[in-house]
Amino acid sequence: MLNVNYGKNIKLMERCETMGKYGNNDFGKLINNIRKTKKISAEVLANGLCSVRVLRDIEAGNKLPGYLLRNALIGRLGLAPEWFDNMLTPEEYEEWKIRVKIINAISDFRYSEADKLIEEYKLKYAAFKPQELWTTDSDHENEFETDARLRMQFCLTMKGIRAGNDSTYYERAAALTSDVSKDNGIDADTLAKYKLSVNELNLYVQAAWLSGDKKETENSITTIIEYMNGNYYDNKARTKLFSKLTVYYCRLNIHTSDADILSQMWKLCKTAVDMLRADKKSYYIIELFEIQTRLADRLCVNMKGDIQLECRKNMEIEKQRIKTWHDVMTDEYRRRGVPAMMVNDCYIYREGMAYCINDVIRARRSLFRISRKELSEGICAEKTIEKTEQHRSSLHYTNMKKIYEKLNLPCTYQHSSIIAGRFADLEKEEEMWNLIGGDETTEGLAILCELKENLPDYEYNRQILGWAETMIMKDFGKLTTQEALHNMINLVELTVPIEYIRNFSENKNRGLMKNERMNKRIYFTSAEIKCLLLISGYYGELEDYENALFFLSLLYEYFTDNDEKSVSSCAESVYRMLIITYSSMLGNQGKYELSNELADTSAKLQLQLYRPQKIWWHKYNNLWNDNIKENDKEKYNTVLMECATLCQIYDNESVADIFIRKILD
Repeated sequence: MLNVNYGKNIKLMERCETMGKYGNNDFGKLINNIRKTKKISAEVLANGLCSVRVLRDIEAGNKLPGYLLRNALIGRLGLAPEWFDNMLTPEEYEEWKIRVKIINAISDFRYSEADKLIEEYKLKYAAFKPQELWTTDSDHENEFETDARLRMQFCLTMKGIRAGNDSTYYERAAALTSDVSKDNGIDADTLAKYKLSVNELNLYVQAAWLSGDKKETENSITTIIEYMNGNYYDNKARTKLFSKLTVYYCRLNIHTSDADILSQMWKLCKTAVDMLRADKKSYYIIELFEIQTRLADRLCVNMKGDIQLECRKNMEIEKQRIKTWHDVMTDEYRRRGVPAMMVNDCYIYREGMAYCINDVIRARRSLFRISRKELSEGICAEKTIEKTEQHRSSLHYTNMKKIYEKLNLPCTYQHSSIIAGRFADLEKEEEMWNLIGGDETTEGLAILCELKENLPDYEYNRQILGWAETMIMKDFGKLTTQEALHNMINLVELTVPIEYIRNFSENKNRGLMKNERMNKRIYFTSAEIKCLLLISGYYGELEDYENALFFLSLLYEYFTDNDEKSVSSCAESVYRMLIITYSSMLGNQGKYELSNELADTSAKLQLQLYRPQKIWWHKYNNLWNDNIKENDKEKYNTVLMECATLCQIYDNESVADIFIRKILD
């Protein structure tokens, strides 16, 4: 049995002695490590994006890149930026909000609003004269130029998506950070001089597709498919574009009678579907199912005798399986009022969750109920904290780091679900969850032990790994619910005493000091949220519904009480976990209507974001709430079979078997 004793509560003011343990350059170290691990030169990574000197300064910790450049570098290193949490300055945060609003407006077909927001963004962030863009001033070393070009690229891309049929927007956007075009598509030799992000590659794909030139489009698609082969792009990044490339290639060749091309199309479709299933995504999955159905009969045409008969037999089985998957998925989209077919490329350009540094400091200070004077002691002037919280100034990194450490927060501007300085650790974490999700829990636990040894000893990492370990060990029967609850409380209290959370909720309308209204907002890290979710679940298992619902309602308010209504979409995976726990608890309490409503909302969001990983759970939640088993056995069994099919699509055979056994019972 693994060690699950994670220590006792560390009070706020006792943390001062631990200041300095967080690294000053976690992002730069990670970028450098990924680049060297993937054997990419600084010249190739920076090509068209920024100067080599700027990149080397970032990696050495001499320069902190802004949000846009950080995302661009992450994307060029083959990772998906939307899976990273970001700490932003007030100016960056305001820009992030507008970008999210634009993407959401286009995705929701609110085109008039989108047009207005795009123009607002263009005027505020991307209204530059050509001579301002192409500066040669060595003092700037492309910093201004990089941000300007990335902003213009976003603006042009959104205009392109909005226009729908104009290739020039994509051509102009692509040219801002690279130049790999030639007369008949993309020049492979020139492309090899770059390491382009999925975002950038899509610009070339879409420009070629809208050009109407079949030869150019096919050349571009096949070149990019070859370019993306191998292990350079992580699964999350590669899946986003590969499914689209496959659909476009098949549409170009759908009427061919060439056996080799038909076979290639089938292989591409199968690979794309397998990738989507493994990554629990649905980009172009309906289109892929329909293409596979059309191809199935034609693959056997040129075969003869027994080989053809065997081929047709196998294809009939495959067609039936694909049809079942297609019909169940299509029906889910229809029921939720979400288009089943892909309508635009917004999904490629979604960004990760972001928080304003200044707001986090204010919210966290309110949670700990300490004054500005107490927080500033030994770091800066009290007035500095006041001006920071009021968005009248931004903190220097050194002071921000010290304040964050006092508030028990990780001092990183950008991190994924773990804080790592090595690419190998990010890969190990993904492998761990893939193994655990595939019922290979023992192997997953072995990797978890490796991560505990290798990751930086930050409280954030200890919470994430402890959360995973406790959850697994309880499922193994190695921990009772009471023991697991105790572990989770200890993990949360590494950074936030539970009593602070309770006091905040009870007193959030009281003032901290004379003439100071308490900030009603609260801030938790992703690690703290995951631990609090398990705490609520374990309280529910112990039938302590008062405590369970206290934490669930607090977290629900946390995700839904925001002015831009974007938190739930940017942090969908954690939001989904919350709704699963919350709706289940409400159902157990007999609050069936509210439980169904929450489950439906989460299921719709998953489909809108092409992340249908747990829609089977929401479907079953509502089936259980409706209690139709006794009244309509046939309908009950039909829905159970649909749940099983959804599990099979996304390779969760163990849960699918549970639903099938329920039908037989």
